[in-house]
Amino acid sequence: SAAAGGASPCWEGTPPPFLVDPTDRAGVRPGEAGHDGRTLRVTDAELARLSPGMEQYWRIKRNNMDCVLCFKVGKFYELFEDDAHLVHRELELNYMGKARPHAGFPEAALPKYAEQLVARGYRLAVVEQMETPAQLAERNRLAKVANPRAKAERAVR
Repeated sequence: SAAAGGASPCWEGTPPPFLVDPTDRAGVRPGEAGHDGRTLRVTDAELARLSPGMEQYWRIKRNNMDCVLCFKVGKFYELFEDDAHLVHRELELNYMGKARPHAGFPEAALPKYAEQLVARGYRLAVVEQMETPAQLAERNRLAKVANPRAKAERAVR
């Protein structure tokens, strides 16, 4: 969604390079000796090509590949790429959008879906949004008063 940062303009509809030929943080490919499936190598240059929301997502996800990452955006938890496929398959959630795999659910459904995923043996990581869209709009407004070219990023922790 646009709120989550949307699809990267440079990879619209196609997977980013770090998903096409994935390696762990140390550069070891899946199936090779010493591969760490908990990590994914995503370079700073690749992160810089992403929207602010997707950059935050991949900064967290790249060190938590063994977890289903529920990323809070507004009143929804959103899941991307393999996690979107997983919740589509396991929880029968519909895909959102068409460019890249993306699924989500309302915040009130988190306990239900978390329980189902954990019961099926999955690890969950939940990222809460620390700033509401209204707070972001106000921060952007104030930043523009101080600097007309400024645009604040969303704070997600």
